[in-house]
Amino acid sequence: GNGKPRRFFENGRAAFAATVALSEAHDLVAAGEDFRDLCEECVEKLKGVCADALSEPEFRVAPFDWSPDVILTAFGSSAQGTALRSSDLDVRMSFEQFEVREPERQLRYLKGIAAKLGKHFEVQNVVDARIPVLRLIFDRGLKVDLTMAEEEEQSTAQIDRVILSILSAACDDGARRFVRLVKAFAKVHGLVDAHGGSLNSLSWVLLALNFLQLERCLPSYVDLRIASKRRRPSLWSARPTIGLFCRFLAFIDRCGQNSHLVCIRNGTCRQRGNISWSGAPSVALIVEHPVKEGRNVAQCLQRPNWEKTVAVCRRALHELLAAQRAGVVSARSAKRLFQEKEIEVAAAGADSGGTGDGESDAKRPRLAENPASGKL
Repeated sequence: GNGKPRRFFENGRAAFAATVALSEAHDLVAAGEDFRDLCEECVEKLKGVCADALSEPEFRVAPFDWSPDVILTAFGSSAQGTALRSSDLDVRMSFEQFEVREPERQLRYLKGIAAKLGKHFEVQNVVDARIPVLRLIFDRGLKVDLTMAEEEEQSTAQIDRVILSILSAACDDGARRFVRLVKAFAKVHGLVDAHGGSLNSLSWVLLALNFLQLERCLPSYVDLRIASKRRRPSLWSARPTIGLFCRFLAFIDRCGQNSHLVCIRNGTCRQRGNISWSGAPSVALIVEHPVKEGRNVAQCLQRPNWEKTVAVCRRALHELLAAQRAGVVSARSAKRLFQEKEIEVAAAGADSGGTGDGESDAKRPRLAENPASGKL
């Protein structure tokens, strides 16, 4: 007559099904060999397009009358091994003979390329900013961001190397799979938009890495460099499970309660004061550059967008925990994390009149009509 063993078995079976669903969700969103082949093809054809465009008389170097030799380098998620099927391809263009540091000259070269594109590329727009960007669409819908930022070259290469080295130190491929799932969750729910004041994709990667460092699934970059001379520390597997993802959502929730500084170099996440030394409010979140101390990778993040991000993660956490307590964590609840459209979240105002945590009950993000039921 005791139903506890049966309930325990059913809960375990549901949790296993949810873990399998996470693996299936990863395989659906992660970039595979076809994406890598497409990126390689894109870089090869783009190099030919750039060389042809810059062979025009206006770009020839006087007095020798020769055209610059183009070098294209892919960076970002495609170089880190964290790309999704929906990821853009970030490409940096440089010249063999000389550097182009002035944004005005970079913009001139990018516009020259945009005017001479072949049949394989379509121009989205040319962004005239501190770092000019030519945004293209390659065959089969691959989005490409072409830049010439020489001053950023060493920085981005360093970031890619640090991320690769940390992920390569994991005991299995679970860490890389977990990072991709975090990126997919953020993208699906509209939480990746640096131009709109939200976190950029790199910040989400660094947050996921820092969380896994705190879980002892990945080493810090400092420990990794020390371990090259000594025995590497023992690490836990980071195989994605519902429990691990719940802890990550709780990690984001804690970071949102006060200003925090996230650092994968030391593998630390430290709470900061909410008021700076000048008396002004502190920045909502600092995601420190892996190599350049004091530089914030998430400098574009605005507090209302961060509050929205934290609210979305908090609601997803509450829903998963409610389902777990009710014993209904299922494959469907796991897949919803990565299939749900953007959760509607209204920014909480000072006069929200809610429950005291900055959100009114009517304005909380909703993942289910009846959270208490535990059904997702």
